[in-house]
Amino acid sequence: MIDQVPLYLLCYLIGWVPLYFVYRQVEYWLPFRLKKSNVLFSWFPFFYVLYMLAEIGRGYALMHIVHQWLTFDIDLIIGAGIWFFSIGFPLFTPSKYRTSLWLSMMGIYLYLLPTYVWVMPMVLILCFLMGKSRPLAYGMVGALFLIIGVFSGGNSLYIFLYLSLFAYLIVKSLLDTRFVST
Repeated sequence: MIDQVPLYLLCYLIGWVPLYFVYRQVEYWLPFRLKKSNVLFSWFPFFYVLYMLAEIGRGYALMHIVHQWLTFDIDLIIGAGIWFFSIGFPLFTPSKYRTSLWLSMMGIYLYLLPTYVWVMPMVLILCFLMGKSRPLAYGMVGALFLIIGVFSGGNSLYIFLYLSLFAYLIVKSLLDTRFVST
């Protein structure tokens, strides 16, 4: 178990790297010259898509590490827990530069249930259009993936992981909503 400490540290660092801060710095670094009466092409949407893909990719990378590189079954839960802590409450990173909750979870669900990953953005968009609160929307996503995971034949370890993801989605969205509203 002691030989896996570097891999646990890697799980922490994957979640801790403030990708949104890096994206904002690139955005400030790139010049955008305005000219009167001209429409200019902007590269900013493409950089934002790259940022979103990087966020999804780090969730996918975490699941690859805990599945392929770590030895024991419980390492799935330990590695995911370390990652949840590092991405949800990153040290020395201001709250305005923290990652969006749905982006970080998208990569995890993409690895675990690739057939159903399209469900997450659809549910969040529908909840947004219907005016539902953020904790309710994320709770619906977590519950839906828990149900999908149970019915797709997950063993007890994966059911516990889906329960943990569900709890993380609710707790983190409640905390984010609480601190944003004050």
